[in-house]
Amino acid sequence: MSRLPRLVTQNLPLILVGCLLLLASQVGCETTDYSPLIVKKKLQELEKKVEDSQGAGVAEIPANLTARIESLEKELAAQKAAFNELKEGASVDLLEANGADFSFDEGGAVNRVDLSTTRNNDALVGLPKLDSLKHITLNGKQVDSETFKVLAKCESLERIDLELAPVTVEGLKQLSKLKNLKYLQLFRSDVSDEGLEVIAEMSGLEQLRCGQTRVGDDGVTHLAKLKSLKAIDLSDCNRVSDKGLEALSEIPELSFVKVWGPQITDEGMKSLGKLKSLRVLGLNDSAVTDEGVAELAECKELSEIHLFRTQVGDEGLKVLTSLPKMRFFNLRDTRISDASIEMLSNVSGLEKLDVSEASSPGITEACAASFAKMSNLKDVNLWSTAVGDELVKSLSSMGNITRLNLDNTKLTNEGVKEIAKMTQLTWLHVGKTEIDDEAAKELIKLTNLKYLNISQTKISDDMFFEIDDLLAPKGGIVIGP
Repeated sequence: MSRLPRLVTQNLPLILVGCLLLLASQVGCETTDYSPLIVKKKLQELEKKVEDSQGAGVAEIPANLTARIESLEKELAAQKAAFNELKEGASVDLLEANGADFSFDEGGAVNRVDLSTTRNNDALVGLPKLDSLKHITLNGKQVDSETFKVLAKCESLERIDLELAPVTVEGLKQLSKLKNLKYLQLFRSDVSDEGLEVIAEMSGLEQLRCGQTRVGDDGVTHLAKLKSLKAIDLSDCNRVSDKGLEALSEIPELSFVKVWGPQITDEGMKSLGKLKSLRVLGLNDSAVTDEGVAELAECKELSEIHLFRTQVGDEGLKVLTSLPKMRFFNLRDTRISDASIEMLSNVSGLEKLDVSEASSPGITEACAASFAKMSNLKDVNLWSTAVGDELVKSLSSMGNITRLNLDNTKLTNEGVKEIAKMTQLTWLHVGKTEIDDEAAKELIKLTNLKYLNISQTKISDDMFFEIDDLLAPKGGIVIGP
């Protein structure tokens, strides 16, 4: 077959779509120029000539005919682009009129819309006209059965955030029509176990966030068939227990798991230990102990773990600090001691560490030398720990820390002199300490600060305003005194 008939037949759907779009009236514009229809008719006539020529056994198609078809195709493509710009412009007007937040891609098309703070649903009807829309955010007050029908028409959607929303089985069936959907957030919604069964049929879904919902083990069991899933957030879903984790262990690419609550025990850790792709794990408020953490010994990809308010202590840290890719430990209100800090100092890639409220037995100034070895640390939270100036001296010798929380510690004016050397700091909390105006004079040296908290200190109102006058013009925030 010659190139010409393929050129026509392959592009005919585009031609027809372009003409239909140009006749559309739902965006509030009138079509007074019917040249697209003329282009379409000419193309059809040329296609007929090609078919007649083939039927007559003509081997070659005249060059001028080929050139004419190509010219008409370019003309129609330009007209379609112009109409799409007009069509999207009408939708953007609706977004602006309703106070929506939205952003554009590099090509100038709307790719993200946040309607969570808009006054009504008027802008919703324009969403299907945004051909490049990838991400939509709505809150519960705006979501009803019609909302899901509208969203189902937004074929380019890849991410949907529906917080506090009435998420029904029928609504989810509408969303299952979206073949490009990869991320679904249903935080604090009323999604059910039956709803998770529908979600399990969304074969391209990669991330599911349904924290603080009433889903349980039966619903999570359905997700075992969703092999594309890479991240699931079940934080504060107290009906999900160790049985649900057993189902999750059957999803080979799962790399992000949050399962908070006391119903998660060491038994469930046996299932999570099978996830060789696991990179981020959240176990806050769980009943997991050192024995359960030992089950993660083969999770070599793990880089971030959250153990806030658990019974994990020094023994558990022996296993976790041996994992090669660890970057972030959230050990707030755990049973660690200075021995854990020494183990953490051997984690070469450690960038973020939260040991706040670690007081049973807790950390002390004795761990200062261990902290000095953590050369890659960028973010340190020491809130409500028994540390003070000696530890701060170790931290000041490190050039990468940009966020430091020393709220409710033993910090004094002497320690602040060390902090003043950390000119790279952008975030600092030194509230509930004994520092005064002399310390404030040192804090003024931190010219890169974007946030400073000096609440409940001995710093005077006058000094507070002086600091605020320095930081505020640069967009900085000062809290206190």
